[in-house]
Amino acid sequence: MRDGSKPKPSGSATAQGFDDEGTSAPEETNDEELASLKNILRFPEEVALRLTDTEYQLFYQVPPIDYLRQVTLDLGGEGVLGAVNERHMIRRTPPSHSASKSSVRALIRRFNAVSGWVTELVLSHSSLEDRKAALACVLRVALTCWNIGNFNGAMEIVAGL
Repeated sequence: MRDGSKPKPSGSATAQGFDDEGTSAPEETNDEELASLKNILRFPEEVALRLTDTEYQLFYQVPPIDYLRQVTLDLGGEGVLGAVNERHMIRRTPPSHSASKSSVRALIRRFNAVSGWVTELVLSHSSLEDRKAALACVLRVALTCWNIGNFNGAMEIVAGL
């Protein structure tokens, strides 16, 4: 790095925006990462691999049951499962429910951040030629994400377009 400090290893959780307990670090981490990706956009394979590495860390912090919970529960905590449990007089609130909610929400925040970054990346150029070049690079990143199996990354980019 320019300031003489050592870069953090790319596989570490703290380098990916999470502290040791798996909670979200400030959203500046996403912004910093996306700003650094803008500098290497001419290398779409590298951008796709970095996006995939970060999203891999996010996805594997969320247990599979929490994905189901997110789909079936609304923000207030009641939803399809809540209605079923109410009829049968069963109330289950897992102890790690709030921690898992934050993991899923971190994934949602990441999706929105990358989508917004893509939009800003294309629209920030003033000339049509620059916009076309940025769009071509972004589309190559999306295709690379798709080809390596990062379907979420590909959808983040499509949503940003």
